[in-house]
Amino acid sequence: MGLLDWLFGKSGPNRGVQEWRHQLPEPQALGKLEGSGDFDFDIVGESKYQQNLLAIAGPKTEDGCEIEREATLHREPGNPHDANAIRVDIHGKTVGYIPRGDAAAIAPIMDKRGIAIVRVDALVIGGWSRKGSEGSFGVKLDMPFEQRR
Repeated sequence: MGLLDWLFGKSGPNRGVQEWRHQLPEPQALGKLEGSGDFDFDIVGESKYQQNLLAIAGPKTEDGCEIEREATLHREPGNPHDANAIRVDIHGKTVGYIPRGDAAAIAPIMDKRGIAIVRVDALVIGGWSRKGSEGSFGVKLDMPFEQRR
C-alpha cells in the first residue's frame, strides 16, 4: 500500500485520513506512531548531519552500526525550502528530513490536527571505517505506511 493509498484509502479520501487521524496523537500531545518493525522508510539529508549522527551512534567501527533509537518528527512550516518540511531529530539533534513528496502528504494532516511533533522508532545504520575508507551514517524510520516511490 502506498502512502497516499494509506492516507486516503482505496475507497475514497476520507477512509485513509480517518485511519491516519487515529494513529496521530491528540493536539498538544507528543504521541507515537507504531510501525511494523521493518524500518523501511528512508529519510533525506543525512549527509549534512554526520556530526550529529556520530554523536548519537558513537565512533565509527569496522563493522558499522545498526542502533535503534526514538526519533521525533517536527513540522517546519516556516522552512524556506519547503513549507511542508518535516525535520527528523534523534536525541534532540537533527539527522535529516522526511522526503518532499511524503512530507507533502503528511504535513497537511499534522497541521489540521494541530500536531507539531510525533515520535517514531528509528534505526541508525552505517558508520563503518576500515582499511582507510569510511561509510556515512544513515537513518531509516519505522513508519505505519509505505513510502512513496
